[in-house]
Amino acid sequence: MTRPSFSSEGSIAPDKLIYNTDGLRTAELVITDGPYLRGQIVTAAGAAMATGTDGYGILAEDVDASGGDITSVVYTAGEFNENALDFGGSTAAAAAADLRAKGIFIRMAQEA
Repeated sequence: MTRPSFSSEGSIAPDKLIYNTDGLRTAELVITDGPYLRGQIVTAAGAAMATGTDGYGILAEDVDASGGDITSVVYTAGEFNENALDFGGSTAAAAAADLRAKGIFIRMAQEA
């Protein structure tokens, strides 16, 4: 009888992006620009949010589409930590109402 062996497959470093997993929804989106880090708020066209009223989702992973379009996963609904989000050319105050209407809730929680 052989004993099972274990190996390291990597590590996870929590980034505190997700405030609460209830109501969390995802979708695929073609990202057309970058590089962007997880937590970047993006438009439906796949670029960084610019105005505070054009946000569509939040990147679930780091993406670099500078060499060509890449399909990535975005969060389209849920509760997220304000300190872990990148609002692009906008601010949390300017984007909060528009994102809330789309099912994305910004919460002030722990530091990211």
